[in-house]
Amino acid sequence: MDQKKFIFILGNHKSGTTLLRSLLDSHPEINVSPVETHPFAHLGFPVNYSMRKQEKRDSGVEEIKENLINWIDKLNRQADSLKGGNYAFQKIDVSHFEKRIREINTQKHADIISQYLHAVIEAIEGGNNKFFIAEKSVENFEFAETLSRYFPDSKFVHIVRNPYSNVASIRKYMLNGNDKIPSYRRIIKSIQQSEYYLERNFLSIDNYLKVKYEELANDPEKTMQKIAGFLDISFDEILLKPTVLGELWEGNSVTNQKFGSIEQTYTEKEIYQLEILLVNRFLNKILERFDYNRLSANRIKAFLPLKKESRKIYLVNRSLLFSRIDY
Repeated sequence: MDQKKFIFILGNHKSGTTLLRSLLDSHPEINVSPVETHPFAHLGFPVNYSMRKQEKRDSGVEEIKENLINWIDKLNRQADSLKGGNYAFQKIDVSHFEKRIREINTQKHADIISQYLHAVIEAIEGGNNKFFIAEKSVENFEFAETLSRYFPDSKFVHIVRNPYSNVASIRKYMLNGNDKIPSYRRIIKSIQQSEYYLERNFLSIDNYLKVKYEELANDPEKTMQKIAGFLDISFDEILLKPTVLGELWEGNSVTNQKFGSIEQTYTEKEIYQLEILLVNRFLNKILERFDYNRLSANRIKAFLPLKKESRKIYLVNRSLLFSRIDY
């Protein structure tokens, strides 16, 4: 099997990772996985990322194979209802995928991950004919140093988003299909964790690029030219058009919009006053480090109950203003 170089797209939930994946999707040099593969979770690694937390599992190779097959089969069967866009055309040849996974005869995690990612690409329209494989799984920033050891030629692009917009977007994502406002602890912690690993990984990994979501939204051509240069791929106009498996990316799970261009960031009207207070308390370092304007909150409005916020969650969320969130 011809081994490809890997591109890993990193960032917490709703930070713009799916957008970047879709912009790279149709590039002639890159095979892009249209699904999150979560390799370390399936290998049984402990995951600390608050939105996908997992305890360590001792899994043998055969159990790992079953985990991988079951995950891809599940995604394939639920294709039409997956969050993150229109997945109706993302059918995977599960039988071919299963065949490739059952051929794995190694216990080395690097080899298993490589064969896993290659199998995903091969099972999609007979892919795997390009130089790079691009993948994004939300918890992978936690394992970037490991991935860089496993695959020394790999490249990493880590997206950071204005935390006010990011918190509001995650809240809407968690509300999708749910009637109640969630606890903000997991939301804030997920952004803290992403920022922590962004700075740590940037210092320890050579091929690591920081990208602001707002740069991607407001000046996509310049930003994609920078990303293309970093990845050593040719700049192509197709990099400005979001697609999934070559089909127009029709929207996302939060706005449910259909669009053929890049979605702009949230306006201040869409951000709750409570969210402003929480960002100012817990995510101020990101505001300063990435030159985001600091907003002022109306504290009286911030303490008013939110629509669809239960009494219990109200107390949990307001108590955050007087507590710590350790990540």
